[in-house]
Amino acid sequence: MREFALVFILSLAAFGQSGRVAPIVPDARSAPDEPSAEKLFEEADSYQKKKFLEFSRNKLPYSEQLHRATLLEQKQLAAKNAAILNARKQLTDADTYFLGMLHWLAGNSDAADDALGKYALREKTDKVKLQTARHILVVIAARRSEFDVAEKTLGAYLAADPVSLTERIRMESELAQSYRAAAVWQKAAAHAEEAYRGVKANFQKLSSRTLALQDLHDFGSLVFEIYRDAGDTAKAEKTLEELRKTAGFVESTTIYYYAVDKMVSLLTETKRKPQAIEYYQKALKESQADFTAQGWKDDILRRLARRAKQYSLLGETAPELVGVAQFLPSETKTLTDLRGKVVLLDFWATWCGPCYKAFPLLSDWHDKLAADGLVVLGLTRFYGQVDGEQATETAETAFLAEFRKTQKLTYDLVLSRDVTNQVNYDALSLPTTVVIDRKGVIRYIETGTGKEEELGKAVRKLLAEK
Repeated sequence: MREFALVFILSLAAFGQSGRVAPIVPDARSAPDEPSAEKLFEEADSYQKKKFLEFSRNKLPYSEQLHRATLLEQKQLAAKNAAILNARKQLTDADTYFLGMLHWLAGNSDAADDALGKYALREKTDKVKLQTARHILVVIAARRSEFDVAEKTLGAYLAADPVSLTERIRMESELAQSYRAAAVWQKAAAHAEEAYRGVKANFQKLSSRTLALQDLHDFGSLVFEIYRDAGDTAKAEKTLEELRKTAGFVESTTIYYYAVDKMVSLLTETKRKPQAIEYYQKALKESQADFTAQGWKDDILRRLARRAKQYSLLGETAPELVGVAQFLPSETKTLTDLRGKVVLLDFWATWCGPCYKAFPLLSDWHDKLAADGLVVLGLTRFYGQVDGEQATETAETAFLAEFRKTQKLTYDLVLSRDVTNQVNYDALSLPTTVVIDRKGVIRYIETGTGKEEELGKAVRKLLAEK
């Protein structure tokens, strides 16, 4: 579990989170000692930071549940303070600004847009507050796909001072993602490139190397994915190669591995398998010169080397399943029988803790996407034991049949007699996921967890192919 004093948690407070919180309507206040609008905002804005520092002093361990609960409390406080401020009869320009910021912090985008929009139209405004208001207005408009409004407001922001690099990155990123969702590729790429440039310029300024590397990874991959999805293969390749070189310069084996892995996959996907293998072999050699410390050299070599066989399988006809004892609960099939379907093979075992995380998602996909042509198969093998006790195939089959019911798995399990299928698919490490297209060709193969979004995109892409 991560250390409690998380930098990213403390940085969340100033900007609105998703999920609107209904305001609590208070009695109108008119006492001379009532808190100012700025104080009301500061109270809500600093709530998370103060709470987590308090938790840290009390040695309360971090948990996602605690984080979510604290975030909700902050939203509720922001909504309450917004209602207090809104109940006042006459609001100054500054009051209107802080009202908008409170609504934003509470997740009330409509009210934030209204208040900050009014503030931005005032003749006499604080330059810094005006820029912050414009920044949030761009984000809101981008999320609504109100592109003309977002672009106009972004233009006003860039024509004024001061320009915050952090705010610029966020605005460009939001527009890039919204244009991407609308398949407006040229605009998406332009804004993603601007965000990526900002991240690289901001790299040395961030106090946390972890956050700086995460931004570099996120925005570099965003640019690549937009060009890839737009079909601009040349720019997608250029982005990945530049990202690989940058990763070597900042000495990040994670980003370096990502860039190489995606390049091999892209070259294979675009029917250039020989070039993909050549690039992989080149990266193996160059990685040793691109990193200085021996630990990094060893790490990147280990990461890349363990993908060798999986890369060789990509773009090739899937090996037939062999040594299958039984399908549960259906009758036994072959991969040849399933041609015309998109087949997802999930290699797992009952003793593999991370494997369990995929069960609900795979069952959901089986239920929802079977009609579109998806077949999910959970591949395991006989281990000769049940709950630590020696067991026959019959006893182990009965155990797995009951296990399937207990875990509410709606797709078939495939029981193999030996390790041959795992060897053939380089799935000795579990879990390993393989996706085979309608023609029987392997189009995706990954080991490990945490790639659900990427896997979902791969499945839906192959289902769309006819």
